[in-house]
Amino acid sequence: MKVWNYQLLTVLLLFVSFFSCQPGREGGESSLVYAVEEEWDAGLIEDTLRILQHDFQLVNASADTCRIQKIDKTCGCIRTTADRNEIMPGDTATISMVVELDNSPYIDKEIYVYTSLKKEPIALYITAIRGLSDQKIQSQFQYPMGENLRAMGSMIFPPFLEQGKVCGATTNIVNAGKEPIEVEWELKDAPKWLTVDVPSRLQPKETGRINVSFDLSKPSKEWGKHEYTLLVGEKGKKRFPLAIPTIVTPDLTAPEQGEGPQAFLPKTGYALLDSEKQQTTIVKHFDMLNMGGNLLTIADITPSIPSAKCKVEKTELSERQKTRILVEVPVKDLQRDSVLVIGITTNDKNSPYREVQIVY
Repeated sequence: MKVWNYQLLTVLLLFVSFFSCQPGREGGESSLVYAVEEEWDAGLIEDTLRILQHDFQLVNASADTCRIQKIDKTCGCIRTTADRNEIMPGDTATISMVVELDNSPYIDKEIYVYTSLKKEPIALYITAIRGLSDQKIQSQFQYPMGENLRAMGSMIFPPFLEQGKVCGATTNIVNAGKEPIEVEWELKDAPKWLTVDVPSRLQPKETGRINVSFDLSKPSKEWGKHEYTLLVGEKGKKRFPLAIPTIVTPDLTAPEQGEGPQAFLPKTGYALLDSEKQQTTIVKHFDMLNMGGNLLTIADITPSIPSAKCKVEKTELSERQKTRILVEVPVKDLQRDSVLVIGITTNDKNSPYREVQIVY
């Protein structure tokens, strides 16, 4: 009986020993083999630097020999070497990673080291930010926005912002000085669907990116032409304007069959007669036609002078139909502004926003 108990105990001990040594169980896999540091941040580097190199230390904390099976590179610009393919228990191997740099302002490269003691690879990263030379700063960032802050230029925006869609615009800024700077910005009276992301701090010669996002995935009451102003500058100093122009349109997805609607205005400019200037209120009218196929929908008619009033006979035009738009404006307000602009937004995918001007 004692012999049987001894044999049973031996089998149980072997069973427990076998499963306790398997990687990936009870969260013990991560302690078998690991990198002393998984990411090396080189920080701000010189614009002329062409090579980044760093040695990563791989530690075998298990009781077994660890074999480096392969190293996957995510870019042809990366070279790797290991000083040994087998790491004895308690020993360390050196993985050397060399990155050949291009002209990208941001460096973020990684490799994956596969070993015999882990199911998942160990990811090793090299990151850095390229600092621009004074010559490149002067040639590429031509818009001063303070003593040291400079912008690459005006942002390039999509021509139309369609309801139901998300899009964005961007431009870069740089700290051209020799000390770190903090960046402040302000965007007043912007709708909720317009958001801005501006870097809060820049090191010397470091570039940052201003991102503008237009999220019209949810219904919005804003139509037609608008312009918002983003003010950016160094902390505690003058802020400089960056214009954010927008033209919000209906969904301009092309119809599945046939020609799409085409908005046509026979005349887009009207000048006041001398006799009209003597009146209290001016009334003008103009026509809009649908010169294409399918239904032309007039989504919005907005005058640039708040006191002006616009009326339209009908907002939906079938093929070759027309409608009359009536405009009424006080002469004194038109005289003060010199020009009244009537913006018309339709579902014409080629010209969804049209303008008619009345000049004093």
